[in-house]
Amino acid sequence: MSTLGQLVTIAGGLVLVTGAVFAGWRKWLRGPWQAILRFVTRVDQTINGKPAELDAWGRETAAAIPPLAEQMTGIRSTVDALVEREARLTAIEQTVAEHGQRLTAIEAGHQIERSLGHVAQAKVFDAIGEVAKRRDTTVDDLDDGTDL
Repeated sequence: MSTLGQLVTIAGGLVLVTGAVFAGWRKWLRGPWQAILRFVTRVDQTINGKPAELDAWGRETAAAIPPLAEQMTGIRSTVDALVEREARLTAIEQTVAEHGQRLTAIEAGHQIERSLGHVAQAKVFDAIGEVAKRRDTTVDDLDDGTDL
């Protein structure tokens, strides 16, 4: 065999092996490789952020995603605000409980006043009853200068 024949055979073998490698790549390795690249790209965009996507006319089609550090700062400030609101609500609940206790005490005091008022009313009605029992007395007899 001549040198030219050997070169053609080697070139043909290389083309055949390259074609087989390419076909194998396309059939078995291309899908997983693309999935790995998409995963790595998404992890990178999550950590470092993603710029806004623009169409051909410069309009924004997808909003920009801020970096993870900025997102965590926003979450931290939100949690701080929630903690502050929780503290304020706890203070309000304590105030309402204190007011409830004070209101109960005030109502109890009014019950005593009502009871005393009922006793006074009973005495007045008893006095009126006594006057009513004395039917034989006249108005002039009652006018002795004393008040009922």
